Amino acid sequence: MNNAWNKEEKFFGQSYEDTHVLDSAVLIMPLVFFMHGSDPRFVSTLKQILKTPARGGLTSNVRFVRPKKKATGS
Repeated sequence: MNNAWNKEEKFFGQSYEDTHVLDSAVLIMPLVFFMHGSDPRFVSTLKQILKTPARGGLTSNVRFVRPKKKATGS
């Protein structure tokens, strides 16, 4: 677990080799009992993920609406 921890940025990276890459897949760690959800490293990772992409995170407040598909007539 220490191999994936990015000490400078304070988040778990995508892999042992790419600790500088933030990945939302780590959000499953408490769900599969890999670590406790209140672990300071997990909380720090969660805070980083919740930032906007402009601030180095993965979430956005921009609303995305898919256009409605046209109904096909028979």
